[in-house]
Parts: sequence; C-alpha cells; structure tokens
Amino acid sequence: MSVKESELTKSYLASQFELSGLNSVAADSKNSLKLLDDEIRRLRNEHSEILRKINEKREGFVKMCFEFQREICVDEDSELRSEREFLENEVRVLEEKNADVKNSILAYVEDEMVNLLSD
Repeated sequence: MSVKESELTKSYLASQFELSGLNSVAADSKNSLKLLDDEIRRLRNEHSEILRKINEKREGFVKMCFEFQREICVDEDSELRSEREFLENEVRVLEEKNADVKNSILAYVEDEMVNLLSD
C-alpha cells in the first residue's frame, strides 16, 4: 500500500507540475495574444493615418494640377489674344497698303488714259 500511495503521490505531483506548466503556457499565450492584439490595433491606426495622408496629398496634387492647367489656359489665351491682335493689325496694315497701291495704279491708269486721249 505504501508503494501505491507513493505512486499516487508521484502521479499527483507530476499532474500538479504539468498543470502548473500548462497554466504558465496559458498565461504566456494570453500575454502574447494581448501584445499581438495591441500590435494589430496600432498597425490599423497607422494604416488609417497613412491612407488619410495619402488622400490629403492626392487632393493637394489634384488642386495643384487644376491650378496649373488654369494658369496655362490663361497664359495661352493671353498669348493667343496678343497674337490675334498682332495678326489683325498686320491684316489692317496690308489692306491699307493694298488700297494705296490700288489707288496709285488707278491714278496712273487715269493719267495714262488722259495722255492717250489727249494725243
């Protein structure tokens, strides 16, 4: 009987040791789970913050693009208006010269006609 008690005591102590080890592993697992959960939360917050910053930068970039396009359009419009005014002025000057040449030719022809008729 003493051998049986000794074996039961040995078995009991081994079970207690195993339970103590399992409790320790369970506690470490809980701590690890909590740390991992905290890390996931931190990464999600960081991800959200990165997405927010990306969206802000994207919006800023789009605004800059629209502003740039607007400035280009204003510059191009101004440049085109200046070029148009210059060309319209050139056309007017050429029309005046053309009218002067036409008048000069008509005067010459008239003089020649008068000279021919008077001879």
